[in-house]
Amino acid sequence: MNALRHCILAICLLAPAALFGQEVIFCLDHTLDGSPLARSNEFELESIGQELDFLFRQPGVIQTEKLFFFVDIFQGDKFIEHDTKSCIPSPGENWAMVRYRFEHSGNYRVVILNSDKQKICQDTVFVNVREEENSPAYFKGAHLIFCNNASSGVADTSFQNYRLPTASIHAQRVLLKHDRPLSTGKIYVDIWLGAGETAGSYLETVEFQLNPHWNYTQFTYTLKSAGVYTFRVYNEYEVWITTGVLEVMMK
Repeated sequence: MNALRHCILAICLLAPAALFGQEVIFCLDHTLDGSPLARSNEFELESIGQELDFLFRQPGVIQTEKLFFFVDIFQGDKFIEHDTKSCIPSPGENWAMVRYRFEHSGNYRVVILNSDKQKICQDTVFVNVREEENSPAYFKGAHLIFCNNASSGVADTSFQNYRLPTASIHAQRVLLKHDRPLSTGKIYVDIWLGAGETAGSYLETVEFQLNPHWNYTQFTYTLKSAGVYTFRVYNEYEVWITTGVLEVMMK
């Protein structure tokens, strides 16, 4: 299937632009004549059972024998292949549809091809699976990176130890990364002195704002003394996201 997909997408690069009026529509349902109901490019879905319609429409009768719906998900800085669906259009109709159930929140792109492997149209949709995001399972894989600087979610370095000059303070930059959108408008970071079972000296909780559609954010924390610092990160609903540890030593 992957080999077929790569071959098809390679052919797409040589295909002509989509014809005027052909479009893919995202909606919760549709009428008997193919009109979309609750159309949007951003949805909040329940984690169990709720689906979206991928509705393809064009001005005239669909001539192709089959339609392919390639579903890609945005990870890092690009869309990567995720899933594929197909359908056979009904004779004499100018619309066709597949129903799709999203397992995870994220930014998705749907590319439609005809039976000649030519790209017809494409569009993007953001899906927020509400119940899933308020569980630690959603944040599996999220991690903290201690660095000197970061740009567009990429750290210039990564370390777990830092040497602090005597009688000085340091604004430590911390990058939070995930392979999915963080889906929270703010994070709370509990700062503790010590690590593991010895992280028993609570220092403070700091709050940071972020774009919920991004899969990364960064913040700074001022280090004033030596010690092992534990950073415990929670979303706006106080669901644990991840934990990181930084050891600070005096020069």
